[in-house]
Amino acid sequence: MAGFMGEHGPHARRWNARGLRWWVLSALTEGPKTGAEITHWIEAKSDGMWHPSPGSLYPLLGQLREEGVLRRDEEGRYELVFSTGPVFWKIASSPMNLDTAVRELEGYACYIEDLSRATDISAYRERIEAVWKKLGLVLGKG
Repeated sequence: MAGFMGEHGPHARRWNARGLRWWVLSALTEGPKTGAEITHWIEAKSDGMWHPSPGSLYPLLGQLREEGVLRRDEEGRYELVFSTGPVFWKIASSPMNLDTAVRELEGYACYIEDLSRATDISAYRERIEAVWKKLGLVLGKG
């Protein structure tokens, strides 16, 4: 996956916006892991582009435990409390703040724009307009 973790390209925004939380949760979908195993997993999946520091990883693991997302087994391995069903993906993909949410919207808008050049998206017109209307109402309140 050349360029997947680079500064440019379609995945750069997701890398910056999701950061470590997304990667940790993704690693644990494959089963329980120690902090060191999570670090090695991320390094392997990023083709060596990222080696998260213990100073970033372990506080996040603690936070995820406090949130009830993870638990730690007797052997010191972290595991997901939820399976990879809807609850998990809601936790993994939920924006952490407004800036992240806006970045996600920008990314999805670019994706839909690109898709519309190669695919007929008219079946989604009403849904896209409904989202547009909601955003317009939000902006009208601010």
